[in-house]
Amino acid sequence: MQSLLLGTKDNVNYSYFPMPFDSGAKIEIVYRSPDSSAGNNAIPVKGKIYFRKEKRDREKEGKFYVYWNSNFNAPTGEPHLLLKGKGKGHYVGTVLQAQGLEPGMTLFFEGDDVTTIDGEVRVHGTGSEDYFNGGWYALLDRWDRKISLPLHGALDYSLPFSRTGGYRLFISDKMPFNEEIHHTIEHGPEENNKPSRLYFNSLLLC
Repeated sequence: MQSLLLGTKDNVNYSYFPMPFDSGAKIEIVYRSPDSSAGNNAIPVKGKIYFRKEKRDREKEGKFYVYWNSNFNAPTGEPHLLLKGKGKGHYVGTVLQAQGLEPGMTLFFEGDDVTTIDGEVRVHGTGSEDYFNGGWYALLDRWDRKISLPLHGALDYSLPFSRTGGYRLFISDKMPFNEEIHHTIEHGPEENNKPSRLYFNSLLLC
């Protein structure tokens, strides 16, 4: 993933999302070794942090939140929840990795996205691949492999392994809400009946 604001390039992870704070901030990197015998071997890490000393304008500037949700076996008949929250803010991005449990096709990626904001349905999409600006996927030179663009892209694509994923940044088309937001995406073209494992991050400025 090499988007405009978030990704990895030349073995460097980067994030340019603004992350305002009022009194203090803490950044951590946690390493979990799959091998318990690895001990406390040192791993060199270099980082660069950009900041300014001006205080956050609480009336105009929100904070940055990331909501993580995994669904290891999405229940039949229910869409996958991207976000359900109350308050005021802007929905600014989605990162989704999806693994189908039926090899050979990615039909779980044919479901609609539905966004209800302040009690009103504002968006009803026509399919997960369209949500990530990747319509007509599974065709040569379309959404048939990993691809990174500034605001959207495919994280992976494999028909034999029934695996795909995507990201989308809502920058010029961010979704503002004043009271609440309910954001879902289906897994399957109808009745949410395609078994899959879903992992995603929702990005918010509130």
